[in-house]
Amino acid sequence: MIKCKFFFLLISLYSTASLGLEKLSIYSGLSSRLDYLESLNLDAFRLNNKSSGTENFITPDGVIILPNKIDNNSSDISWVSKVRDVYQLAIAIGAQELENNVVVSSLNKRFNIIVEGYYPISDEDPSVVMSRFLKFLFFNKNDNLLVKDEFLDALNQLPDEWEKVLRTIRSFYVPSITLERGQVGEINYLNDKFNIDDIKYIFTLDKNILFNVLKLSRNVLVLHYKISEDVRLGKHIVYLYGRKSKVKPIDQFDVLITLSQQD
Repeated sequence: MIKCKFFFLLISLYSTASLGLEKLSIYSGLSSRLDYLESLNLDAFRLNNKSSGTENFITPDGVIILPNKIDNNSSDISWVSKVRDVYQLAIAIGAQELENNVVVSSLNKRFNIIVEGYYPISDEDPSVVMSRFLKFLFFNKNDNLLVKDEFLDALNQLPDEWEKVLRTIRSFYVPSITLERGQVGEINYLNDKFNIDDIKYIFTLDKNILFNVLKLSRNVLVLHYKISEDVRLGKHIVYLYGRKSKVKPIDQFDVLITLSQQD
């Protein structure tokens, strides 16, 4: 039996009909991590790469080992860090930890990843190598029941382009709702991976987006929102904090702000 955790938002707009959205639940911080990975300029990294060819290692629990610190330069360290980012991302969304170390290097304009005991992944484009490595982590050995078949099917059909891989991961694993400028309404929030009664504070970096906790009804948290006319269009992250900590959010979801239909 497949055990999946679900995140559910029911949006009640004061002026329109209700909408529904269901997503696989995420660990706190995935949206922010995807933002970071999407910001990497892999073309510039490829063009400016001056790696020494030194082999570095990533352990199954994600620790980077630099056996030759003298020969390692900034390009070497940057490349192994990017590969670890891929590994940690895959683990976060359901891939199994490896049993062997990952050997990472770059030499003669080629970027290389070798999982000990397997054939190397190598190409002149780091985007291709990172994409193939993430696919390897899911398709080589994956009996983790938290991974949705629909995601695996989509991943298998993707070209080896890192931007498209990240876009697909976001579409499957990061809950998102679309709201308009000037909109006021309520969201019914449900997530079975923790006690939603623990949620006390809702926060966004943009003061033009306001969320407040209204009440808890039948294990559903009712959130009131108000979107200013002055808010920046595009994606924003909404952070949910518990009663015990205002520093580390216990969950988050994306809000896409669009123009009002009246504009």
